[in-house]
Amino acid sequence: MTMVYREISVGETLDFDGRKITAIPAVHTVPAVGYLLDSGQATLIFSGDTTTNDALWEIANRVKI
Repeated sequence: MTMVYREISVGETLDFDGRKITAIPAVHTVPAVGYLLDSGQATLIFSGDTTTNDALWEIANRVKI
């Protein structure tokens, strides 16, 4: 098994057999992203470092719970 590192853009979604990872905007002193992780059963939003970020909250508020 090998691992391949690949850059993904904000808004881009990778799908791994129904488990989805989407890069979402993060506010940081250097270019950065957060991630929306969706297993098909639950969703998690992770942003390692952010400040006021209306774009991230818009995405979070669209997640169906």
